[in-house]
Amino acid sequence: VTENKLEALQLVDYLFSPSGATLNTIGVEGEWFNFDENNVPVYTDPELKALEKIEIDNLSEKYGLWNQSMYVRCDRRSLYHRLTPKEQEANDLIVNNNLFAPMDPILSFGDVVLERNNEILTNLDTKAYEFAAKYVMNGNYGEAEWNNWLKDAKALGLEELEKNYNDAQKKYDAQ
Repeated sequence: VTENKLEALQLVDYLFSPSGATLNTIGVEGEWFNFDENNVPVYTDPELKALEKIEIDNLSEKYGLWNQSMYVRCDRRSLYHRLTPKEQEANDLIVNNNLFAPMDPILSFGDVVLERNNEILTNLDTKAYEFAAKYVMNGNYGEAEWNNWLKDAKALGLEELEKNYNDAQKKYDAQ
């Protein structure tokens, strides 16, 4: 727990703002890029200018943009939204023919079950990240530790969570 709660909330608020989206997905206007007459960012760095096509990885490596833990909103003017003709053709095919995959159902839970699900998920997430870090960092982690993790997950309420979701799915299907 941090003592800087206000600053943390201000940072999150900024990351969701239009300015935060620009900073994290395009960069610093006037220093790293300038907008052209079509409102498209043109990067000024010679290395980037020399590339046939600038990719997100190039901006990530050069400026630290598109950091997964930092960008939570994408500026519509970013290169992410600049499609090649072939990409645009594929995009148009999907949009114009309504070829989207069906959305997952939105399951509803009562207040008590929802609170319990959140408690279980929070505990599972914490333990899962802890396990994953140890699994990656410790070469001795293997089958025994995995089996212990499965036991821990059950003890934290995994089966109860699964039942809650299955019950909600049955309720949804019956509608």
